[in-house]
Amino acid sequence: MIIVIVLSIIFFIFIGLGCISIAMYVGWHLSHPKKQPILDSPTSYDLKYANIEFKSRNQPTKLKGWFIPNHSIEPANMTIIFVHGYTKNREQDNFPFLSLAYFIVKAGYNVLLFDLRNSGESSGDVTTLGQLEKYDVLGAIDWIQQNKKGKVGLLGVSMGAATAIQAAAEEPSVAGLIADSPYHDLKTYLKTNLATWSNLPNFIFTPLIMNLLGPIVGIKPEEVSPIKSVDAVYPRPILFIHSVGDQSISYTDSEKMFNKHPDHFNFWKTKCEVHVRSFQQFPVEYTNKVITFFNKIS
Repeated sequence: MIIVIVLSIIFFIFIGLGCISIAMYVGWHLSHPKKQPILDSPTSYDLKYANIEFKSRNQPTKLKGWFIPNHSIEPANMTIIFVHGYTKNREQDNFPFLSLAYFIVKAGYNVLLFDLRNSGESSGDVTTLGQLEKYDVLGAIDWIQQNKKGKVGLLGVSMGAATAIQAAAEEPSVAGLIADSPYHDLKTYLKTNLATWSNLPNFIFTPLIMNLLGPIVGIKPEEVSPIKSVDAVYPRPILFIHSVGDQSISYTDSEKMFNKHPDHFNFWKTKCEVHVRSFQQFPVEYTNKVITFFNKIS
């Protein structure tokens, strides 16, 4: 009988250690996605540009990107910073960023495209889902303020949208921002959706992975809460864009943030079934809404 009990304890310890090892492995890989190479260039869109490098605010992380000046003789009144999503880079190939940048530049604005930490050509080896990436956006704002004149606007997608909201909350020089398909609270989002990314049973591995993210890689999901940050952005305007058919991040995440300050925020609900595809499906309307938004605040 004693032998059976001992063997049972050893078995459960073995299973427990196995689950922890799997959770550690998956958590590590989710926070260390492979960098995607830069495959395109602004020259493909007949856009002049300069390669730039700057540091994340208060961080040693070196970031690389493109500064694309407007085509007018007159200096631009505003520079728009694009912020890409998880596992992507400054191209955001499933959007794609350069296509929209072309029209924004033609409308008289400067555009800054850059790679967040652990993405594209930037340094860093961990992706923190917005926790540290907000300092990357703040570093881009610092670069503009040191090298160019005019206001700053932000346009982010998915994780980049959540990151842009947090950065704007800490930087009053941001005149306004467009948030395409953000999550409203990372901890809440991961509790519900982490199993989709990990391909593991939710009831066992989601709490394990979330509790190990902090000790292993320093990610603290509770610190990434755009819905708390929008109060600090207000009364500056935010245009939320989100598809009602989005299966990756529910449109209700944007709706919750919009509803906090509907007097200064706007919400465009689109009808497509794939995450961050509104620009591809409605390019003319999307471009018009973006340019109209920035025209109002520039």
